[in-house]
Amino acid sequence: MDVMSGIDCATKLTEQSARRLKSQGVDAVGRYIGPAESWKTITRGEAEAIQRAGCRIFSIWETRPTRRAYFTEEQGKKDAEKATRYAGQIGQPDASPIFFTVDYNAAPDDLGVIRAYFLAIRSRSQKYRIGVYGSFRVIEDLRSKGLADFYYQTYAWSFGRESRHADIYQYQNSRMLAGISVDLDRVRNPSAVWGPAKSAVNPPAVSPAAVVPYPGHLIRRGSRGRDVVRIQNAVGAVPDGIFGPKTEQAVLAYQRRHGLVADGIVGPVTWHVLF
Repeated sequence: MDVMSGIDCATKLTEQSARRLKSQGVDAVGRYIGPAESWKTITRGEAEAIQRAGCRIFSIWETRPTRRAYFTEEQGKKDAEKATRYAGQIGQPDASPIFFTVDYNAAPDDLGVIRAYFLAIRSRSQKYRIGVYGSFRVIEDLRSKGLADFYYQTYAWSFGRESRHADIYQYQNSRMLAGISVDLDRVRNPSAVWGPAKSAVNPPAVSPAAVVPYPGHLIRRGSRGRDVVRIQNAVGAVPDGIFGPKTEQAVLAYQRRHGLVADGIVGPVTWHVLF
């Protein structure tokens, strides 16, 4: 199965910022659902803009699930009802998942109340399928009990263990991409996201860099010119044509995200992946 590149963020996106993310290789965007006036939640207009940019969406419900006391049967019923309502308001299609979060290092003794919370969600969720976000321990436990349909694992509190049941895997937090603070995700199951399955409608024209062959020499700190501008546009750096420390850091970050040798130098391999 092909793995999609995803991010999740608390930033309200425009079509322009979603296109920038798309140009950086992002296929799916995780956004919070909730009241439109909240600083971090997605609106219907934003959802439509993200889809026009050619990205798919995965929906996250989170209020304050950061301690054991949050997870009660009554809270589960309330969250299921509210999440269903807000997902409908942004145009989320029926039968797609909403990911309810367990956003802390849940101990083994906490799993009983977490199960009760998700059982209550199950009792109230008819329109949408149930997803869970949490650590390896949470994902494995709820999967074994059949209390969710989709699984979104975070590397946090997972101590290097990665569940084979994870439909989405969050592998890094608090990175800058296209000028936005994001967490980085791998989407393994396309059914975990919703929106267009193909590329952007009316996408921007292809950059000349996309058809320019490798210039035949290393481009690194101190380099200048049009090729540096092309690189800066591709990695989200200020396109001033001067390969300085900030461009080097942006190249390093790009190389790490794509499994390349992270040396901050654009040689033939990095150039090929960029363009």
